[in-house]
Amino acid sequence: MSRLSLLLALSSGATVTAVAWAIVRPPRRLHKRVRRYGNVARARLLRSVEPDAYLAATKTPVTIRNAFTPVLEQLTALQARLIGPADEAQLAVRLRQSGLYPGTDPDERLGAYRTRTLAMAALAAVALGFVGWQTQGPTGLILYGVGGFVVGSFIARGRVDKAIKQRRQRAQSELYTINQVLAMRARTGGGVADALRHIAQRGRGIIATEIREILRLSRSGLPITDALRKVASTTVEPEAARLYQSLAIAHERGVDLADTLLALSRDLRIAKRDEAVTKAASRRIMAIVPIVVILAPIAIAFMAAPLPSLIFGGGTP
Repeated sequence: MSRLSLLLALSSGATVTAVAWAIVRPPRRLHKRVRRYGNVARARLLRSVEPDAYLAATKTPVTIRNAFTPVLEQLTALQARLIGPADEAQLAVRLRQSGLYPGTDPDERLGAYRTRTLAMAALAAVALGFVGWQTQGPTGLILYGVGGFVVGSFIARGRVDKAIKQRRQRAQSELYTINQVLAMRARTGGGVADALRHIAQRGRGIIATEIREILRLSRSGLPITDALRKVASTTVEPEAARLYQSLAIAHERGVDLADTLLALSRDLRIAKRDEAVTKAASRRIMAIVPIVVILAPIAIAFMAAPLPSLIFGGGTP
C-alpha cells in the first residue's frame, strides 16, 4: 500500500469517526458524573479534594430571579431612603412587634417587608398612573404615578402600624390574667423560672409566646435575667416590658414576687379603667355631634321660618 492510500484511509477513518461522534455520542462514564459530589463528601471527611469540583457541586443554581435581584435591591434601597424608615434595626424591631410574616425567618423578614412594600407601591403607581394618563395625558401619568408610589408605600407602613396597635391591645387584655397566675405560682413557693414554665405550658397568646421565647433563650445558655431584659426591649406592650423587668429584678434580688405582680395588676386595672372613661367621654361627645350638626339647624330653620312674614308683613298675626 502506498503512502497516499494510507493517508486517504486514515483521513476517511477520522472523518467517519468524527461524524459518528457528533451524531451519536458515547455515554459518559458514571464516575465522572458523581466525582464532584464525591468531593463534597471527601471535604466533609477532611480529605483532599479538587477545589473546582467542590465549588461546582456546592454552588447554588442560578435562576431568572437572580438576574433581577440587584435591580430590586437598588429600588428598595432608594424607597427606604426617600420614604423610610431607613433604620433597619428599628424597622426589624417593629416588624417583630407587628407579628407579620410569621413563617419567615427573622433574618429574611426585613427583605420580605421591603419587597412587598415595593410591590404595593408599584401597583399603586401603575393604577394611578393609568388614571392620570386617561385624564391628563403624559403629565398626569408622571404626577399620578409618583403620587401612587408614595401612597402605596405609606399604605404598607400603615399596615405595620395597624398590626402593632392590634397586638398591643391583645397583649393588654392578656396581661392582667398572666400577672394573677404568676402571683399565685409565686405564693405557692415557686420561683421565676417555675412560674414562667407554668405559663408557657398552659398559656396561649402573645405574652405566652414571649415567655416561651424567654425560656428558649434561657435553655440556650443565656441567664434568665438577661433573657427577660432582652425580650423586654423588643416586646410590643410597655406594661409587658415592665413585667419582664420586674421578674428579672425579683430573680436577682429575691424580693417578694407576688406583691410586685399584684401591684402591676392593680396599675394595669387602673390604666384600663382610665382608658375606658376617656373612651366613654369621647363617644359621648361624638354622640352630640349629629344633634348639633343636623338636628339643631333644622330646628332653628323651623323656628325662623315665620319671622320674615311677621317682620315684613304679608302674614296673619
